Formats: sequence, C-alpha cells, structure tokens
Amino acid sequence: IDPKKIVGDMAVSEKQTVEILKVLYNGADILILDEPTAVLTLQETKKLFAILRKMRDAGCAIIIITHKLNEVMDISDRVTILRKGKSVATVETSATTAKELTDLMMGHAINLSIEHPEVTPGEILLELDGVTVKGEEGTLALDNVSFELKSGEILGVAGVSGCGQKELCDAIAGLQALENGKILFKGESIEGKSPRDIIHRGISMSFIPEDRLGMGLAASLDITNNMMLKNYRDGHSPLVNRRKAIKEARHVVRELGIITPSISTPVRRLSGGNVQKVLLGREMLSAPQVMITAYPVRGLDINSSYTIYNILNREKEKGTGVLYVGEDLDVMLELCDRILVLCHGKLTGIVNARESSKEELGLLMTDANNAVNLKEDSDGSVAVSYTPPAINIKASKKTRRPLLHLVRRPDLTWYQTVLTYTVGILVAVLMGSLVISLNHVNPLEYFKALIEKCFMMPQGITLSNNINLQNTLRMYIPLV
Repeated sequence: IDPKKIVGDMAVSEKQTVEILKVLYNGADILILDEPTAVLTLQETKKLFAILRKMRDAGCAIIIITHKLNEVMDISDRVTILRKGKSVATVETSATTAKELTDLMMGHAINLSIEHPEVTPGEILLELDGVTVKGEEGTLALDNVSFELKSGEILGVAGVSGCGQKELCDAIAGLQALENGKILFKGESIEGKSPRDIIHRGISMSFIPEDRLGMGLAASLDITNNMMLKNYRDGHSPLVNRRKAIKEARHVVRELGIITPSISTPVRRLSGGNVQKVLLGREMLSAPQVMITAYPVRGLDINSSYTIYNILNREKEKGTGVLYVGEDLDVMLELCDRILVLCHGKLTGIVNARESSKEELGLLMTDANNAVNLKEDSDGSVAVSYTPPAINIKASKKTRRPLLHLVRRPDLTWYQTVLTYTVGILVAVLMGSLVISLNHVNPLEYFKALIEKCFMMPQGITLSNNINLQNTLRMYIPLV
C-alpha cells in the first residue's frame, strides 16, 4: 500500500487492506469480516485470503461471515452454520463438503446445480451503441458501451461494484439520461424516453431494480396493490378496478410459491425471497420480451436464489432476452450464455460463459487500462487475450510530508482558500463545543484529549466514555 495515496483513489481491495492494517496497528487479536469479498475480483479475493492466512498464522482469530460456500471451503478451519438466527452445527471444514453445509443451512437436501436449457438465440431485441452516461458526481459512469441482447439468451453483466452496473440498468429503463449513444429496442430508439413513455409505446420490457423495496415495490402496500403499480391508470372508470389485480396476485402467489398470510399482506412483512418473487411475478405478468435484472438474488437464502434462477431460465425458454447483473462469478458462469464485463464504466470484454473461467473474468474486471484485445467470434462472443501491464517500481524518496496540506479551489485565490478553511474549522469547533457542553462535558478537556489522541498518544489515552456524544460529533460535525 502506498502511504501517500489518497484513500478515495484506492481500489476496493486496497481500502480493505488499509482497514486490516488499522486493526493490526491497534493490536487487535480478533478480526470480524462481514461479506469481505462481495465487491472484490477473484485476484483481489486471493490477495485478501493470503493476508488473512498470515494473520491466522501469527495468532489472530478471524471470523468471516459469508454466503459463498466455495470461499468457506477455501479459507476457513471451522464452520458454524446459522439457520433462522440459531446455530445448528459447527464442523471442521476439512471434514465437510459444500453440499453438506447447504443441507444444514436449509434443513433439508437441495440440488446445487443450476439448469442451463439449450436455446438457440433469436433476433436482436436490445442494442446499445456507444452509450455514455455521467454519474451523480459528474464523472463518466459508462464510457462508450456497446452490446446486443438476443431473444432466448441470458446475458450476464460482471464487474466490481460501482463500475457502471446501476447506470447501465437505469439508462435502459429510461431512468438515466444519456450523454451520447443510442439504445434500440427491436430497431426502435428508446433513449430519452421515460418509463411511462416506454410502457405507453407498447415496448415489452421489464426492470427488476437492485433496490427491490425502494424502487421495485411499494413496501407499505399489499401484494394486490403492487400488482397495479404499472397499470393503475388503465381503464375509463374514475374508480380503480381491483378485480384483475386480485386475480393476478393470487396467480403469482400460487405459481411462484410465495409464502404470505394473504394477498392483503403488506410486502414489507414478507421475507426477502418472497418480496423478490412478488416483484418478478408482477413483471412476468406483462410477458416481457426483455427483462433487466439487477442483483436479483442479493440477500436471499440459497433455496430462494435457486428458485429465482429457475424462473429466469423459464423466461429464457419462452424467448425472453434476460440481462442479468450479478456478483457471484460461479453462478454467472453456470446461468448465463454470454457475460460482458465492465471496469470503471468501460466494456472490457464479452465472453462465452461455457468457455470462460473466473480467472479470465477477474482479469477483465481488474483494470480497464490493461491491454485487452477483443475479437468478435461467429457466435457473438468475444475472444480475449490479456497482456498484463508493465510495473515500474521506483525507490521512494524519504520526504517529510507537511502536517496540513491545503488544496486550492480553482475558483478561489490562495488567500480565500486559507480563509475558507479557517472559518470552517472555527465553525466546527464552536458547534462541537456547544454539543459537548450540552452533554455536561468540559469542551477544553475534550479537545485536549482529542488532540493528544490524534498526535501524541495514539494508543494510550481514552476519550470520553460517552459513546452517544462521540457518535453525535461524528454524525453532525465530521471535521471534529
């Protein structure tokens, strides 16, 4: 890790390494990691595991919370299985298998293989040509992305979290404006169209967003009312006709095996798997030709996840083109026909899932600036040849960095910049003093302890025991 590198400029794996270094610096003997590889590539995961093994060998105790069984088998010495909040077993990793762990998690035997029905892809349903999108911070979230989605295929989208997956789905669904490029549905341009425009034009497309309760469903409404969200404006009566929605809700509950007291139950009271089934069921009612799915199994148990995989395969067999944004490369290689890879908003490759590997996908996910040569094959896949970048290591100079490093804003002079920083610090100190005083603590003593903690005694002094006060300061006055 380069100690001079800004944390905001680091890769996710580097940030996690910094977090581990912080723990080691403080002399911790126990490290707890919650889904540590959720946003890491295969190469970054191997690097993290190598660090964890060294920590284990040095005498540290490490707890990893994860749902990825292949990683459990790779890194752990013992495994504790939880089911419905209770510990059901603790076993030695060397004496068990992934199948046995799955059965313990579910309470019954389950088939871990994902079906892959052979369907010959048909016509091009969705086409993106040079799509460029800016993110919330004004930077390019998608940079000149082009691909095609055909009927009867599942096209996976792989990449480290935050590399443009959300913007890609939102742009196709009409929720994100394009800076450049075209989006075509069966040859008809749909860029610049709102979701309502897309529906009114009769374009047969469904969107399963990442935030299933925030965007996909109305959490406070029941299953019946959620069935009506896309077509409640239909009809000529001033009153809403609920008969069709009730019939649809009962059909979805029956067909997808949704566990619910009744169709009048608010969806927020359902489990994650059942919520996702309600969302998928509603979108499938319109018999879509294109289905956009963003992390459809995130947070679901294994049984619910495999139910979702089977639903997507059924849609594929019907001739639907499915765009599947996922994070588990093992699942994507089994479920998808082709996989496109995004890295920092750029399309770095499209591979045939039957012929690719996690290592190849990991290389494509790692760095968009690496030399990746793409060659279109006759079956629509892209062959990839990867050339690792040359690494030039220079001896670092032993320079003393200044204690305070000011960055001048381009719209201000240096005098104005210094004045802005000074005023900001004074305001933060005054606000902090007020909050500290309201908690019956002497501000001078608190700030003295804070300064000593930061600059003089990094391991020897304890600040106020008032945890609520410290959390309040962190939340409302970040500078303090």
